[in-house]
Amino acid sequence: MIFLAPPPFERGGSTHQSAGATDLIDAAREAQHETGKDYSGLLQDMLLETSDVEGFLTDLTRLTVDTLAAPGQELFSGVTLLRPGSAGTVASDSEESRRFDELQYRVDSGPCLEAARTNNTVLVRDITTDPRWEEYASATAGSGLKSILGRRFRWITMPGAA
Repeated sequence: MIFLAPPPFERGGSTHQSAGATDLIDAAREAQHETGKDYSGLLQDMLLETSDVEGFLTDLTRLTVDTLAAPGQELFSGVTLLRPGSAGTVASDSEESRRFDELQYRVDSGPCLEAARTNNTVLVRDITTDPRWEEYASATAGSGLKSILGRRFRWITMPGAA
């Protein structure tokens, strides 16, 4: 999931403009085009060089933020593991991201949980006006959270793999 702070977001006395969540997809495509980086190759290298899954996922959240955040933009990224009867954050780029995840678990509702449960990409342009998760919106009120992008991804399981 990716969390964005609202435009403008104030931190340290300065004001920054923040892109909307829909701009993240365009930003990722533009970053790949401008840098010429092969992110699939980079992800493969990260996976091979990381000794455990948690380390890889933490690196992935940091790469997401580093790649997609505009200068001065507050962007957070985390990975939720959904198991029967429970959910938990297995990786995040920051404590803020982990806190936003944990609020969803506490109210058992929110855009990232919905993405994980339904296998749909969930885009929230403005959590303060979106009627779908009132309890989550109330729990995040005053935090600076604005836009959220939740996307489920599955681990590929191969027959005979252990």
